[in-house]
Parts: sequence; structure tokens; C-alpha cells
Amino acid sequence: MPRRRSNEAGLERWAVARARNRRWVVSKVTDPTGFPDHVFWVPGGRPLIVEFKDEYGRTEPGRERLQRYYRRKLSGHGYLVEVVTTKAEFLEAERRALAFNKDGCEKSAVIKASRE
Repeated sequence: MPRRRSNEAGLERWAVARARNRRWVVSKVTDPTGFPDHVFWVPGGRPLIVEFKDEYGRTEPGRERLQRYYRRKLSGHGYLVEVVTTKAEFLEAERRALAFNKDGCEKSAVIKASRE
């Protein structure tokens, strides 16, 4: 089990360093229990809320139900909530967060509508 934890922690460190190098604000969330790990405040995009998991997507016993609850609740309010197990998944989540403008509209949709 410690190996999986270290992989999760390494992924988390990599993502946070990447975001900070891009001058994003990053918030580590430690309370309440079950809430996603980090909020990445994406300039010109939308907040990206991330739950990091090991490569198997496992959770400590008893937390999965709470984590699902918070993911559904936040998604229901329109936030971008992602479960990330690899660097590639984080990069895809980052792309989705950057694809939204300040009004919550996908930038490509806004560009298309303005041309019509």
C-alpha cells in the first residue's frame, strides 16, 4: 500500500508544481473529510477541482461514499470536478478547465456563436 500512496503523492506534487509554474493559484483542501484534494484556480478558465487517486483508483475504506457525494454536489453546481490517476488525465482536465471562459461557456462555442 505505501507504494500506491507514493505514486498518488508524486502525481499530486507534479500537478501542483505544474500549476504553480503557470502562475495558477492552488488550494489544498484538507477539510471536510472526503472533499477533493485540490482546487486549481485557472486564470481565464474555470476552477478545476481534483481528487487524486493511485493508479488503481482506490480510496481509503469509508471515504468513497463521501467523495462521491462531494463530486456529485460540486458537479451539480457547475464546477469541473475530476478524478485523476495519471499525468495524462491531469493534462486533459487542465485542457477542459482552460476551454471555459469567465461566463462558464466553452470558448469554442462562444467563438462559433459570434461568427454566426
